[in-house]
Amino acid sequence: MAKISAEEKLAAVQRYVNGKESSRTVAADIGVSYRYLLTCVKQYKYNGVEGEFP
Repeated sequence: MAKISAEEKLAAVQRYVNGKESSRTVAADIGVSYRYLLTCVKQYKYNGVEGEFP
């Protein structure tokens, strides 16, 4: 899995949350598993932008 910055994670999560792209599409684009992306989405929804991403 590629190492990505917090800004890249946030941008990917927001792409998914906005409903324009699927989790698999966004995850493949940034080089992570879709399950990891969904974990980040859960953290984002629970903690918001200030929250800690996994």
